[in-house]
This record gives sequence, C-alpha cells and structure tokens, in this order.
Amino acid sequence: MSQKIEHMRWGVVLWVAGFALLTACGTPSANEAKANPSIQSILAGVGADGLDGRETVDALDRLPVDKRPDGLMASVRATSLVLTDENKNEKKLDLPSDAFYVSFAPYLTKTHPCTFHSLTTCLGELRNTPMHVTVTDQESGEQFVSETTKTFDNGFYGMWLPRDRDFTLQVESEGKSATVSISARGDSPPCVTDVKLS
Repeated sequence: MSQKIEHMRWGVVLWVAGFALLTACGTPSANEAKANPSIQSILAGVGADGLDGRETVDALDRLPVDKRPDGLMASVRATSLVLTDENKNEKKLDLPSDAFYVSFAPYLTKTHPCTFHSLTTCLGELRNTPMHVTVTDQESGEQFVSETTKTFDNGFYGMWLPRDRDFTLQVESEGKSATVSISARGDSPPCVTDVKLS
C-alpha cells in the first residue's frame, strides 16, 4: 500500500513539474516581450529590419500601398516612431534630435484630420502626383527645400527639417497651389493635411 502511495506522490510531483515547465515555456519573459519578434519579422518582410528610426520612417512612408505590411501600425510622433502589432506589442525607435519629420498630403476635394502620421494606414487624395515643393524658414527667410517631385504612393510627401523652427510650405501642382505654415517645434504634429490646392 505504501509503495502505491509513493508512486502516486511521484506522479503528482512529475505532473506539477511538467505543468510548471509548460507554463514557463508558454509565457515570454520580460526580455522576450521587449524583443517584439512579431514586429521585427514584419519589418524584415519589407526590408526594414535593423534600420534606425529615421531610416525606418523613410522606408515605410515610401512603400507602395499594396506592399504595406498587414498587422503593423507605424505612428510618427515628434521624437519617436511607435510601432505596434496586432498583439499590442510595442516598439519605439528614437528619431534624430536635430531633425523633425513632417509629412503632408496636398488635396483638391478630400482630406482627413491627422496629428500623428501613420506610415502604414494613412492615405491622401493625390497619390503619385507631380508637384513643386518649397519650404522657407519664417524667421530667417532661408530656403530649405525647393524641388520638383511627386507625392508618395500613399498620397503624402515627407521631409526632414531642422528642429525648433517655423516654416512656410508652398506646394504647386498642375496649375494649382497651396501655402501653409508648419512647425518643427516641441510636440508639433508631424502630419499636415490642410494643404488644399486651389
């Protein structure tokens, strides 16, 4: 009888040990959670794994819309890029301390409110549209951008500007133009969607 009880005790001990082992394997540690393997694999799928914040912003904003990664939100804030997957895992990449990313979407009839530019979900009205862009420092009059280009496939166009300054943005496209003020100070919105061409 005692031998049977002893076997039962060992059985319980082994079951508890096995359960603990399975539980430990199924629950990621704090370090594993920080690694965000889901986010890394998504970035790797579009050739953006291992890039710094600035490089990741540039890569994702310029992706063709049909190549945008599913299950990833990529939100440009004033000082960081916040990446979030479907499981709510989050990864932050610092943006340069001396450069501010502004992404704007010129439009004719349709726009949307925007504070933080989403590199994977935001769509502007005028995709792949030729335009001339001029950006001038409001205080000094210095011209930082003067180029003929076109909007990205998502209808936006992104630029890195010096931080802590105010600028005038002028956009000309197909005989229409728009002029707006943009700021690269503090927590200014990196997303500009009030650029109405007329």
